[in-house]
Amino acid sequence: MAKITRVYFPGKRTIWKRRNEEAPVACLQQRSFAPFLGRALTIPGCAMRYCSPQLAAVEEREIMVSAMQHAKKSSVFTIATLLAAAAGSAPAQAYSLYRTMQTDRSGSLRWIAANFGVSGPSPGLHLFHYANDAAARAAMPNAPCLLKIDLPEIASPKPGSAAPVGESRISVDAGRMDQPHPFPWSAEFDNNPAGHWAIPRSQISAVPTNNAASRVAAAGFRSLATTPGSGVTVVNGNLANCAVD
Repeated sequence: MAKITRVYFPGKRTIWKRRNEEAPVACLQQRSFAPFLGRALTIPGCAMRYCSPQLAAVEEREIMVSAMQHAKKSSVFTIATLLAAAAGSAPAQAYSLYRTMQTDRSGSLRWIAANFGVSGPSPGLHLFHYANDAAARAAMPNAPCLLKIDLPEIASPKPGSAAPVGESRISVDAGRMDQPHPFPWSAEFDNNPAGHWAIPRSQISAVPTNNAASRVAAAGFRSLATTPGSGVTVVNGNLANCAVD
């Protein structure tokens, strides 16, 4: 425990003196307060006032400082702060949509319109949300492979919610005759039946036919699945070797 009676700030250096001692205990740059005192001039009981920028006299009163104890407390606080920050920045669990993917006889994925059939009274590409891959496989036991789409920043969607699929940096790579719309496409949630999402036909192609939109969807999702970081991939269904090709 060091009793300090005077602190001087001559220029940019700080001289700390023990009581009844003439020689300085430590001569530190002002910026070096933190390891010993935490934030400069904010320790409780340190009633300090500046008189001039060249030589600031500090009010003469005894200041009880325990450098070791304070350093230990500061270290504990810093570690706790870093852990809290790390926990707060942990990525949220992805909200995933799935769709059945058929393969050919060799087990290769089929990136064709039949695997991406746009249909329904309100034509669209139909997708379903499941909590994880295992839940999706259980719900679609006859699916050889599963198309998986991770949606960004989705937690508890309500009917009418929408989310982007794909990114503008990624080309759809569909035939011009089918007039593909660029990414991102918008997936819309209606929860009818439970967990149901759809990408409306009008989001996929400017041609008002299901066949054209299905061809565009097949080409577009192949492009997404083969682009790292797109949020789209293929996972195993009842086959054990599903992979993007």
